[in-house]
Amino acid sequence: MMMSAISQKEVLSAADRIEIHELTTAYGVHHDLRDFSSLRRCFTSDATYVMRVAGGPTYGPRVGVDEIVDQIQTFKGSQSDRRRHHISNIQVLPQDSNTATVLSYVIVSAVADQELTFKTVGTYTDTVTRTSEGWRISAKELNLDTGF
Repeated sequence: MMMSAISQKEVLSAADRIEIHELTTAYGVHHDLRDFSSLRRCFTSDATYVMRVAGGPTYGPRVGVDEIVDQIQTFKGSQSDRRRHHISNIQVLPQDSNTATVLSYVIVSAVADQELTFKTVGTYTDTVTRTSEGWRISAKELNLDTGF
């Protein structure tokens, strides 16, 4: 049954929404800093991750936090530039009091030899779940508009 816009907003508190926003941005920060132990804490242990590249390959689904972080480490290991994930337009859509869908945009920039380039843009569709440790990503889908 679809919830009305008013009742949907009441499902999550302002504190929940702030924590979900911070989780969404923490993913990008930990990714960029190559802080893989902190990145692991963004996910549930059984999380899934799929990345689709327009006109290119699909990576995943990766199942479980180990597979997800291993894939990110592999990509990072092949990059000699300094990348930044700029995550914006974060929209939290509660499904119930313990689950929400989070839609956001991502722009990935890179600096190499003092030159700034934009590598790709795309969208994230995340499912976040309330756990005993707080909100965590239980499913992440990345759809890139171009290669990276």
